Amino acid sequence: MGCPAKKVCKVLAGSALLANEELVKRILTSVVNAVDVPVTLKIRTGSDADNRNGVQIAKIAEDCEIQMLTVHGRTRACRFLGQAEYKTICNIKKSINIPVVANGNINSPEKAKKILAITNADAIMIGRAAQGQPWLFRQIGHYLKFNEKLEPLP
Repeated sequence: MGCPAKKVCKVLAGSALLANEELVKRILTSVVNAVDVPVTLKIRTGSDADNRNGVQIAKIAEDCEIQMLTVHGRTRACRFLGQAEYKTICNIKKSINIPVVANGNINSPEKAKKILAITNADAIMIGRAAQGQPWLFRQIGHYLKFNEKLEPLP
C-alpha cells in the first residue's frame, strides 16, 4: 500500500487503498487468514497532507495481525517529491506494538541515525538512495554500530 504510481492508484491499488480504511481491513484480514507465514505491510503516511491517516491504518494493520509495518514518510500525493516527514512515523510507532520500519529520504549514515532517533523506529529501509551506491548499507551499518564514518570507496 505504498506505491504512488498513477497506473497503480487509478485501479484503487497501492497507496490509493489508504483512502478506504474498511477495504484495508478486509484485505489485510483476508491475506493474514489465507497464509501460514508472517505478513508485513508497507504504507505511506496518508493520501495527501490533509488526509494523513497513517496512525489509523497502522492500528488496523496491528488489529489484523500484521507482523511488521514499514512507513514511507510521504503521502501518496507527494509521490517521491520533496522531503519525507517523520512525525507521522513517530506517531505510528507510539500507537502500535509491532515493529515499525522508517523509510524515505534516508541517504547517508548520519541521516539513518537521525531518523532512527526522531522516529524511534525499530529499523530503517533504504530505497532509491542505494541505486548506484550499494555500499551505502555497509556504511550505515558501520556508522550505527561504531559512530564513525567509513572511508569512501575508491
